[in-house]
Amino acid sequence: MFSTTILSIILLSTTSYLCYSKFIYGDPKEREEILSATIYHLTEQKYSKEDIIEIDTEYNAFKGGLDPYGVRVVTKDNPKEVKLFGWNDKNKTKIVQVGRASR
Repeated sequence: MFSTTILSIILLSTTSYLCYSKFIYGDPKEREEILSATIYHLTEQKYSKEDIIEIDTEYNAFKGGLDPYGVRVVTKDNPKEVKLFGWNDKNKTKIVQVGRASR
């Protein structure tokens, strides 16, 4: 009885932590997918690895819309601007620039 209670508490705690982690940080597979697609898009736009100062994914569980994942990119040609990229539709067929922000 005691060991069953302890096991249940451990199982509940682990499950709660994993659900919380996925809610806060998102799905690693989704993050990798949008990052890879954005890098490919930038390559098509003639950007090389050396042209990119900073690139990182962002996740906002409360954002909603097509996809709560996005990519922030800073390039050497305009280092004071952050370019924001995301999917153009929920089928994830193409990466598009969805906005800009000052750095």
